[in-house]
Amino acid sequence: GPNLNGWNNTDVTVNFTCADTGLVQSGIDVDTVAADDDTVTTEGANQPVSSDGDCVDNAGNSASTPVTVLVSIDKTAPVITDDGPTTAANVNGWYNADVVNEFSVDAGISGPDATCAPAFSGGSQSKTTTGEGFAVTVTSDGCTDLAGNTAGGKTSAGFQIDKTKPTSISFAGGGINEGDSFFFGFVPAGPSSCDANYDISGSDGCVVTGPDNGNAVGPNKYTATATDLAGNVGTFDLNYTVDPWTLQGFFQPVDMGGLYNTVKNGSTVPLKFRIFAGTTELTDVSAVSYVNSITVPCSGATPVDAIEEIVTTGSTVLRYDTVGQQFIDNWKTPKGASWVGKCLQVQMKAADGSSLYAWFKLK
Repeated sequence: GPNLNGWNNTDVTVNFTCADTGLVQSGIDVDTVAADDDTVTTEGANQPVSSDGDCVDNAGNSASTPVTVLVSIDKTAPVITDDGPTTAANVNGWYNADVVNEFSVDAGISGPDATCAPAFSGGSQSKTTTGEGFAVTVTSDGCTDLAGNTAGGKTSAGFQIDKTKPTSISFAGGGINEGDSFFFGFVPAGPSSCDANYDISGSDGCVVTGPDNGNAVGPNKYTATATDLAGNVGTFDLNYTVDPWTLQGFFQPVDMGGLYNTVKNGSTVPLKFRIFAGTTELTDVSAVSYVNSITVPCSGATPVDAIEEIVTTGSTVLRYDTVGQQFIDNWKTPKGASWVGKCLQVQMKAADGSSLYAWFKLK
């Protein structure tokens, strides 16, 4: 007989028998009994199987109307298919995240049972991998059809999965270590290459960039960026500091400290100063970016001091005086009656960005 779902999963033999059921029973004429066994081997739903011949009793009464039985047979187990991942691997054949794999099921003639149907909603099922490695697989649920045929879970193809970014990144080459400090203009070459621990998939390259601040005064860093074959990226910074120079000046005859130096318009004022990188004195004029002056409002509250009487000769070109061990720039003040009473700010800007300022009032 069929199972509770009305299905068989094997061949079915249907047996028909005769019976004399009247009030007066003469018995069945055994020579006329139509009691053939009928075996059904084909698969299908509600296949009709009918009796043939007549059923005759000993009194000659007969029954010739055939009796029909419906037989449902499904002998084929469900077929589960690996439909593959929902996303493709990268150009190197690697994933850097869990992979979702799709499976589909064909439950054949009878269809899925109450357990298989929700597991393969709409005929398909998604399973997500866990872990990392060179051949990570995932297995679907099994499926049983209404006839009781069962298919075990299907295992996917293996996936290359690496979810771990490169670690232990290191720099190679150059003369800079983490936390070092250097004076401007004296920073050694930075690292030329880098390497890392690439865990599972292996290296797809490591690149050094920087310095991010161009070795200007202040914090600076080189960055190593390591990428593995799965596309995971790890970074590491090599931090160091660029220190400013020390400026000394302006020396006499210029007065500092916020005073206005009063000087006759059209005269020349020697601007004298020194530049140090730590204990190293710089003597090349390339250490000076520029010396310039701008007009500024005069402040009545600012003290004034008459600049010493000076007699200057020579070029106004910036130079380093090896005798006096100082830079000298002979600044020519503006000339003319219109400049009388005007105030100016003179700036010497060094190549590291540091500056010296002095203020003048023309008479």
